[in-house]
Amino acid sequence: MNIKFTPLLLIFYMLLSCSETAESVSYGCSLNPSSLSEAETLWECNAISSYEMNLSISCNCMNYLPYHIVVKDNEVISIEVIYYSAEDQKYREEMEASYGESIWEYDYYSFSVDNLFEEINSRMSQNPADVVIDYDENYGFPTKASFDMDLMIVDEEIGYYISDFKPL
Repeated sequence: MNIKFTPLLLIFYMLLSCSETAESVSYGCSLNPSSLSEAETLWECNAISSYEMNLSISCNCMNYLPYHIVVKDNEVISIEVIYYSAEDQKYREEMEASYGESIWEYDYYSFSVDNLFEEINSRMSQNPADVVIDYDENYGFPTKASFDMDLMIVDEEIGYYISDFKPL
């Protein structure tokens, strides 16, 4: 009787082992991340290398207008300033008259999702006084990442906001 029962135990053990492996893989890529590491893992699991999005950066800087960004094969190929109103256009004209067209340069900011994760990790390593980060539940990219590095200092806060994300 032990001989007939042993193959059943072996099959049961194999099924149990497969089940645990599947659970650990799906856990690594779970939806609705609640931490930075879970979000980065979900972003990597999705393996999205081409996408478009809007990025707004909130800081004590002159440009408050959002950017429309296109990334192809993990390289930023297009960045355009977005204008929502006549006031936005007037603001642009006034800023360019005062500071020149270089006011819209974007080399300082992180403009791909991968760059934004690097920026977030860098800021987190500096032990900010206040942090708010929200993540897209399906793809894992940060939809909001705001930092106040020191509560006693004014104007060093910065926030990144991604909207209208679309894989290509």
